[in-house]
Amino acid sequence: MRRFFAVLSLCLSLILPTAPASAQVVDQTFDNAIACALVYRYLGDRGPAYEQLVAKTAQIGGRSVAAIRAELDEREPRLAQGIADGKLDADTLSGLAAKTCPNSFGVAPAAPAARIATTGGSSGRPDPYQCAGLFRWLDAKFPSNTWGTTWAGDQMVERAAAALGLSTAALDGRLGSFTPSTGVVATLLDKAVQCQNAYDTPVPPGAVIAAAKYGDRPGVDRGRNQYCQALANDFDRNFPDIGSVERAIAFNPPSGMDQSSKTLENLQYYFKRMDEAQCPVGFTQSRVDAFNELADRATAAIKQAQTRLEREGKWW
Repeated sequence: MRRFFAVLSLCLSLILPTAPASAQVVDQTFDNAIACALVYRYLGDRGPAYEQLVAKTAQIGGRSVAAIRAELDEREPRLAQGIADGKLDADTLSGLAAKTCPNSFGVAPAAPAARIATTGGSSGRPDPYQCAGLFRWLDAKFPSNTWGTTWAGDQMVERAAAALGLSTAALDGRLGSFTPSTGVVATLLDKAVQCQNAYDTPVPPGAVIAAAKYGDRPGVDRGRNQYCQALANDFDRNFPDIGSVERAIAFNPPSGMDQSSKTLENLQYYFKRMDEAQCPVGFTQSRVDAFNELADRATAAIKQAQTRLEREGKWW
């Protein structure tokens, strides 16, 4: 759909039987790279070749790996729908992953069999039930600013349910009795990272908070960036127009001052959560600066209102 399907259709046309042999290579553009990563992902290969494609896409696009993963999360359902609608051919995707993408980006051909791999064995993937249970347990043990569940936990349950051939509700119903086999937080975090890599789902906020409290582990940074970005987005959505705050104070000082005080208090909540998660400065500094500007201008507006009150008396 939209530009993606146009780009992907162009890539697919290059491997049709009528295409010349030289068309087995496409340019290393952002659109072609993310299309290849998406095809590998759809086919179920999230191994080293897929990770290389994600990294290459991030490099070409000048974006973070976390941002690319988030965009792939959004695009995969559209790709699946396109195949279901007959707009794209699944067999052609396999050909793309077997020739054009490897030839163009220097990665191994996709291994479609990985799509149906579920537990242990030769696939080497962690057990999906254990992964879903661990994500839910971490979120419950180290609660974040959510109402009992998190996006990452929900996503892991969905992917684990698909791997086990269960409905999401059925699997979630079994997870209430889940208890990890160890209480060693570092071991649990390493296991969560293995699940993250196997099912392409960031470790949940509970894991991020646990890592901040008990010691960071390699790989947790992906979940941290995801959680910190969510907090940053919430902060931005709740950040007011500063001019409207100033006008509210000027029009009705008591009401405007009360409103601005509550706004500042609410915004501080996100800083507390960011500090708890040890969010990188890239997520915090610009928002701290915006908060300080809001506080300074609100204070200045209050002083102006006080001066006017002394001069003119009550006007509201």
